[in-house]
Amino acid sequence: KLQFLYFIGGGDITKDGPPKPHMVLGAGYGIPREVLGDTLVVSACFMSCIGVNVQKRAHTLNEAQPVEKRRAMMWNVRWWCGVLLMAGASVMDLIALPLIPLSRVAALGSTTLVANVLVTPWFQNESLTRHDVIGCLVTLLGSSTACFYGTYHQPELTTELIIELTVNMRFLMYMSLVSCVLVTCVCLIVEFRWKEANLKKEGILGGTNQPEVLECVWASEHPELIGGGLPSLFRWGPQFYPTVHAGFAGILGGHSIMFAKAAMAVLYSVVAAPVPTSAALLFVTSIAATICVWCQVYYLNRSLQIYKDVLFVLPVYQSFWVVSGVASGLIFYREYTRMPPPDLAMFLAAVVVTLSGLVILGLRKPLPSKHSKDIL
Repeated sequence: KLQFLYFIGGGDITKDGPPKPHMVLGAGYGIPREVLGDTLVVSACFMSCIGVNVQKRAHTLNEAQPVEKRRAMMWNVRWWCGVLLMAGASVMDLIALPLIPLSRVAALGSTTLVANVLVTPWFQNESLTRHDVIGCLVTLLGSSTACFYGTYHQPELTTELIIELTVNMRFLMYMSLVSCVLVTCVCLIVEFRWKEANLKKEGILGGTNQPEVLECVWASEHPELIGGGLPSLFRWGPQFYPTVHAGFAGILGGHSIMFAKAAMAVLYSVVAAPVPTSAALLFVTSIAATICVWCQVYYLNRSLQIYKDVLFVLPVYQSFWVVSGVASGLIFYREYTRMPPPDLAMFLAAVVVTLSGLVILGLRKPLPSKHSKDIL
């Protein structure tokens, strides 16, 4: 694989000899694989942030139209442009996965928040606050430290090794915990969708000058129109359900790269020596990665629909994404076994600093709803 990457980058294998293990690509010289991997991940963060903002802009413009002119996002060109940008970012992450460990990819993924602070105000006409600036700096410090102390080494993944890692007791316990969290999120999301469907049947949502979906800030401002249901909304505030949706998307997004990394490793095994076990494992990991990516995009969009502040939604989504990606990399791929104890301690501390920055970014006050009571 390294020889192929070296060749397509312009290196002459017959003349220069085989590339060094830590070097890929380059016109006869080679680029350190960790530098290339880090650059791809950071670039993907900015591309993904732009894609999210383009999708959010599509939702905003669509809701500003009269009811008869509104159309599903599936037929909205602007929304599809945002989806394609996010897909391009995912491809760049996939290219980076064989080059650097998964936990390193996840830690660098927090750079999305830096892009969020730079890009979102320009797209959505939202003003930066003190929390945005401080949170951005803290997140940048944490992600840079994690990048410095994170592991550079990873074993060669084979079908047999992936099967062995899958049945490991630590990983099974970890996935049981993740499954419990996901089931809780699904129950809350179903509760929210049930209430939203009932309000549409009653004519409170979806009409002229009415919210197209159940916006959480609007609902908290007009509890008499909501009636019973959604006790968590009024107990924990309008940011509760957007956090559930964004967190659900982030958890699945963080695990999508775990499945994608396994799928790429198995694909190489299938190409090199096709066996039924490898083909079956490739099918399973590919389907799992695809489902995770679809849910990630869908529920992130839902969170942006029910809560209009992108500068809040993205930090919440990214915090769950970073935690899930780092945890799956350390536990499933056992990356902690290849890190000296001092480096592991500094890496985990850097992840905590990164998450602290995300918490600071999430302290923004909710924007007031644009829909008033007197038009309903």
